[in-house]
Amino acid sequence: NQPSLPYIDMTLAMMRARGVDASRAGVDINVRAGVYKPAQVCDVERDWSAAAFWYEIAALTAGFVTLRGMASASVQGDSAVAEIFRRRGDCVRRRWRAPER
Repeated sequence: NQPSLPYIDMTLAMMRARGVDASRAGVDINVRAGVYKPAQVCDVERDWSAAAFWYEIAALTAGFVTLRGMASASVQGDSAVAEIFRRRGDCVRRRWRAPER
């Protein structure tokens, strides 16, 4: 299992959102020749890699932090940090809202 696969999948999802036929089967990546469509609206998820540090701070200090706008249905691999800290017994409470536009 490659740790970079979630990031590859995220890139492929962005390519598909712009009209390019891109997919992955195992470690094989397939991209058909095509033309990118311009984005009318570009919703970009907030960064789970940066959020992971805040989870660590809360765990180490027995405190809490509020991270707004983090998507629970994320393609980012680092989004697993929320579940990791929940399983450790650290107080992780999720309240998800749709991203603001």
